[in-house]
Amino acid sequence: MDDGEGCDDGNTVDDDDCLNNCQLPICGDSKVHPGSEQCDDGNKIDTDACIECVQAVCGDGVTRVGAEQCDDGNGVNTDDCKLDCTAAVCGDGVAAVLATVPEACDDGNDNEMDGCTSMCTTTMMGACGNKVVEGGEDCDDGNMVENDTCTTACKRGAYYVFVTSGKWSGNLGGLAGADTKCAAAAASASLPGKYKAWLSAGNSSALERLAHPAVPYIRIDNVVVATSWDGLVSKDLSAPINRTEKNMLVAVMPTDDCDPVAAVWTGTQPNGLGVPQTCSDWTTAGMATGSFGLLTSTDAKWTAACQYLCETPARLYCVEQP
Repeated sequence: MDDGEGCDDGNTVDDDDCLNNCQLPICGDSKVHPGSEQCDDGNKIDTDACIECVQAVCGDGVTRVGAEQCDDGNGVNTDDCKLDCTAAVCGDGVAAVLATVPEACDDGNDNEMDGCTSMCTTTMMGACGNKVVEGGEDCDDGNMVENDTCTTACKRGAYYVFVTSGKWSGNLGGLAGADTKCAAAAASASLPGKYKAWLSAGNSSALERLAHPAVPYIRIDNVVVATSWDGLVSKDLSAPINRTEKNMLVAVMPTDDCDPVAAVWTGTQPNGLGVPQTCSDWTTAGMATGSFGLLTSTDAKWTAACQYLCETPARLYCVEQP
């Protein structure tokens, strides 16, 4: 061999034990040498497909960027990194009991009543706090807040009442259409429970349509509006119903006038009974009139303030039901 040569095999094969430049092969020279290397990308990056001339695989303890979410190389499938090099998440069908956030179970479905909830907690009859109403529970909101609608003992502490952020003419689609609008508003804000509109028409008054609970009615900000159904129909509220389903304050200046800006379709007297002015039972936006209340009021005018043309856009009061 001449000086400066590491080897000289006299051939022109560049991937054998002696390169064509008469140097011994080494990992990192960008030449793959069979028998000693699986790959050789010529770089020192440890998170690509070739690591120290060995092909990267799931389980080698090195997370390959773009191909693996994780790689802890420990052979354990119930920690934060599963055997297929994907990160453990609730719903993947594997209970990550050794994870940073342990799961009690994971059946990979959204059936809340099969023993494992969609939040990877086990369901037991009467297990208050699992967000599933079961056993002798009235409700289950899964939190430890005592002054909202559901107590920490999963008993009904109150019912929500709100004014809609949306406005409609007097053509509400009848009572059923108004109830649907309340349900849709509540759903858009992820509020628990069922809702009906504080609304009367024909022979069906709010007094007859709505439940009469003995617990308080509260706004979405947990402010008490009435201490019970009796308080709701007593002509005087403890606070105005001026918070929307998304807990936004309807910023309207208090007024005793028939200001349509504060108008809420009701067709209902303070005692819950209906009135004649109901926009043809809430099916017309024409020149008929409808009775509305004022969301700024806490006296009788909260539900019975004025009559206005049914083409006027107004809100709805929505009341949570058992």
